[in-house]
Amino acid sequence: MEQPGSLPFSEQGVVLPFDLKPATREVPGEFVAREREMSLLADYRRSAAAGRGRIVLISGEAGVGKSSLLRQFEPGRIGSRSGSAFARCVEFIQKPLGPLRELLQQVERNSSARDPRARALLERLSFERGAEGAPAQQASWLLESIDAAFERHVERGTVTLFIEDAHWADRSTLGFLTYLADSIATRRMLVVATYRSDEVDMDNPRLADFATLLAKESVAQVTLGPLDERSTHALIELALPHRDALDGATIADIVRRSQGNPFFAEELVKNVLEQSASESPRRLPLSIRGAVMARAALLSEDDRKILSLAAVLGERFSVERLVVLFGGRRDDVLLALERARALHLVYDRRSAPGEVTFRHALTQEVLYGELLAERVRPLHEAIGLELERRPDRNAVSVELAHHWWRAGDRERAATYAEVAGDRSFAIGAIADAISYYERALSERKGGGAAVACLEHKIGVSLGSLFRLSAGIERLRRAGDLYWESDDLEGFATNASALGAQLYNAGDAAAAIDLCRWTLDALGSKLLPATVDLLRARVAYDCVANLDFDSALAFVSEIDEPIADPLTATHAYQTQFKVAAMRGDIERWRMYAERALGAAGRVADDGYRLCQTHCQVALDAVGLGDVQRAREHFRTAISVERERGFAGRSLAYAASAFEHTLRGDFATAATLLGIPSIASEQSYAILVHAKSAQFVLGVCAGDDARLRRDDAESFLHYGLEHGMKLAIGLVGGPYAWALGLRGEVDDAAAWIHRIAQIVPGPHRFLFAFLAAAQFGNQSDVAAMRDLLLQAASRPHDRVNKAALGLFDAFAARRGFAAGDAQTAALGAGAAFEAIGWPWLAACGYELGGEPKRALETYQALGALRDLRRMEMGRSGATAAVLSPREREVGRLVASGHSNDEVAQILHISRRTVEKHVSSALEKLNLRSRLQLGRLLGPR
Repeated sequence: MEQPGSLPFSEQGVVLPFDLKPATREVPGEFVAREREMSLLADYRRSAAAGRGRIVLISGEAGVGKSSLLRQFEPGRIGSRSGSAFARCVEFIQKPLGPLRELLQQVERNSSARDPRARALLERLSFERGAEGAPAQQASWLLESIDAAFERHVERGTVTLFIEDAHWADRSTLGFLTYLADSIATRRMLVVATYRSDEVDMDNPRLADFATLLAKESVAQVTLGPLDERSTHALIELALPHRDALDGATIADIVRRSQGNPFFAEELVKNVLEQSASESPRRLPLSIRGAVMARAALLSEDDRKILSLAAVLGERFSVERLVVLFGGRRDDVLLALERARALHLVYDRRSAPGEVTFRHALTQEVLYGELLAERVRPLHEAIGLELERRPDRNAVSVELAHHWWRAGDRERAATYAEVAGDRSFAIGAIADAISYYERALSERKGGGAAVACLEHKIGVSLGSLFRLSAGIERLRRAGDLYWESDDLEGFATNASALGAQLYNAGDAAAAIDLCRWTLDALGSKLLPATVDLLRARVAYDCVANLDFDSALAFVSEIDEPIADPLTATHAYQTQFKVAAMRGDIERWRMYAERALGAAGRVADDGYRLCQTHCQVALDAVGLGDVQRAREHFRTAISVERERGFAGRSLAYAASAFEHTLRGDFATAATLLGIPSIASEQSYAILVHAKSAQFVLGVCAGDDARLRRDDAESFLHYGLEHGMKLAIGLVGGPYAWALGLRGEVDDAAAWIHRIAQIVPGPHRFLFAFLAAAQFGNQSDVAAMRDLLLQAASRPHDRVNKAALGLFDAFAARRGFAAGDAQTAALGAGAAFEAIGWPWLAACGYELGGEPKRALETYQALGALRDLRRMEMGRSGATAAVLSPREREVGRLVASGHSNDEVAQILHISRRTVEKHVSSALEKLNLRSRLQLGRLLGPR
C-alpha cells in the first residue's frame, strides 16, 4: 500500500523538532467570558428538572468554543440522578439516525431498568441489520418510537442529551429534533446541541431543516460570538504556565491574530510556548491551518503518515481500521496516537472504546486538505477495498459510498449509495434514503432499468414523506424509463406504486385509469401475482369512487386462495367495505376477519394491519356496532405505538369522530391535535381529519372548527378526481356547518351534490341529517328514500334512529308528514341506546322534552345548544339560571371583572363570586370564558 510522504506543514516550510516537551497546562480559554451562556444552560437544566424541557442550540463559527462549552457544562450533571448521553455528528459519513441510536444506547446502558422495547428499537436502527426483506419504516411512526423510548426514561428522571456538530446531522436526526420540539416543553428533558453557524448557509442542504427547527417555540438558541480583546487577554493569561511566560508584545500579537477565536488563540499560544529557547519568534499565519500544521510538525514523519491516514478515515475513526491501513503495526499506530493526543490533536473517550476523534473537526479538515489529490485517491481506494472485504460491508455502505466517490470510482460509489439508501429506507430514515438515491442517480447517467429503479425508489420514498406531487413526478419518470427498457414487470410494479400515490393525492380516477390501462395493455405479459395486485388495487380505488359493481368485478377475477398478503388485504378490504355499504353485516364480518388476517402477514411491521383495523372500526361505527368499533380503534392505536408507523393520523382522526359521537368532546379534541399533518398529506387521511373536525365543531358548538378554510377547494378537488366517498364524509358535516353559519344556500348546494353521489346512508349520517335541515325539498325526498330503504333492514340500528331524527328536522320545515314529535323521541331513545348522547339530545329537544335535552347538553358541554336554549328558554327550563345569575353572567360576558360587577349591581364581591360559581355549576361549565361565550352577544 502506498504510504504518504511528509506533509507540507506550513507556508514557511519550517518543521519544528520532535523532542520538545509540550506545554504542561491545558488551555481552558473557551470558558473565559462564557458566564452568561453557562448561566443560561444552568437555568434550562433547572427548568427541565421541573418538567419544562427545552432544546438548546449553541451556534457559532468554527473554533469559537462550542464544543468546549458543551464539555464544561456536561460535568455539571455528574452526581445527579438524571440520565444523560453524548453523541457527535460526523461529516460525509453520518449514518441516518446514528446520533439518536448512540444517545439511546447510552441512556439505556446507564439505566437501572432495561427496556426490551428499546433494545428492539436499537436493533431496528442499526445499519448492521440486513435490508433484505426488511419492511420500510414510515418516518413519523419511527420518530414516535424513538420519542417513546426516551419518554420512558423521562418518567424515571431528567434526561439530558448532548449532540455535537449538528450541522453535519442527517436529516432524519434533525427531523426527530423538530418532532421532539412539539412535546418537550412538558417533559423533564433537555437537549443541548452545537452547530457551526458558518456551515448553515444557502448552500447547506439542511438549511430548511434548521429553519423549521429554530421556528419551534420550545427551541432556544445560544449564540457564541468571538471573544472581545479583554477576554482574549484573560484566556491567554490562564493558558500561561506563569505570568511572565510571554512578553506583552507577543500576547498582543496573538490577540490581534486570533481575532477573538478561542481555538485560534489557544493554538497560537501553545506553539509559541513550545518553541525552543534558541529560536527566534516565528510569525505564524493567521489561520487555523497554520496553527494545526505547526502543531502537527512536532510529530515525526512516521507519526504524521499515520495521522494523515487517520484524517482520510474521517473526524472519528476506528483504531483497528487505522492499524489495518498502516500495515498491521499496531504498536506504531498506538504510539503515534498517544503522541498526537499529548499534542492535543486527538482525544479518545471511555464511552467509545476503540475509537479516536480529532480534537476539533478543523484539525481533521486541515490535515486532510494538505494532502494532494493524487495522494488521497489511493488512500480512499485502499480504505474502500478494506471495507469491501468485510462480511458486513453493506453495514458500512455510507462509508464505502464516500470513499469510492473520493477515490474517483463513480460506479462503485453509486452502488453503495443505493445500498445506503435501501438501508436508510428500511430503518425509516426516509429523507436520508432520498439523499443517497439522488447521489447514486447523479453517478448513473442516461437511462436503463438501473436508473428507472432509482427513480422508482425516490418516488416511493417521497410518497412515504407525503411529498406526493414530487413522488408522483418521479414515479411517472420511472414508468417512462421502465417502458423504454422493455422492463414490463418493473413498469407494472411502478404503476401499482404510482396508483397508490395518485389515490393518496386524492385522484382516484387517475389511479383507476392507470391500473386499468396497465391490465388491458400488459395483462397477458405479466406474472399472475403482478396482475392480481393490480386488480386488487384498482378494486380498492373503485370503492373511493363509490363504483361498487366495478370493484367487485375486479376482485372476482382474483383466484382464491390469494397467496400474496398485500393483494389479499386490498381484495378483502374492498369486499368488506362494499358489504358494509350495502348493509350485509354477515359478509362484512367475514371479509373483515380475512382482511385483518392478511394484513397481519404483510411485511410492513404493522402499517397495513393498523390501517385495516381503522377501516373495520369506521364501518363498525356506521353499522352501530359501537363496542367492536372501539376495540378496533384501540388495537390500531396500540399497533401504531408499539411498532412505530405512520397510520397514526388516520387512527386518531377516525377515533376522534367516534369519541365525538359518544359525547367525549375533550378526548376528541385531543386526538385531533395529535396527528402531525405534513405539508402534503394523504388526501384519504385528510378526509377523516376534516370530517372529524367539522363533526366536533357541530356537536360541541366549537365555531373555531367550522371555518371554511380550504374546505371548498378540498371538496371540489375530490369531485373532479373521483373521490366520491370523500364528498359524503366531509361534505355532509361541512354543509351542516354552513347552515349553522347562516349560509343556507351554500349548504343546500353541497347537499344537492351529495344527493347525486351517495348510494345510501352508511357512514354518511351527518350528510343525511344536514339534508333534512338545509337541503332542497327534492333532495330531502330523494335522500329520505335511501334512508328508509336502509332502515328497513332487520338488524339496522343507526339508520332506524336516523330516520326518526331526519323526519323531525324535515317536519320543522314542512317537508315531512306524520307524527314528527313521536319519531324524534323514538330517535332520541334509539341514539341513547347506541351510546351517542348528543344525537339523542337533538331527538329529545325536537320531541318536546327540552329539560331532558338541556341536561344532556350541559353534561356534554355543547355550548351552541346551551346558548340556543338559554336564549329561547321558557317554562320548564326558565329556572336553570336565576334572574340575578343571568344578570351577573351577562356582565361577566361583557368583560367586567368581579369588582366591576359588584359596583354596577351594588352587591358585594363575594356575592358576585357566588353567583358566577352557581351559574357555572348549573350549566356544567368550567370557566368564566365559557360562561361569556354562552351568555355574550350573539
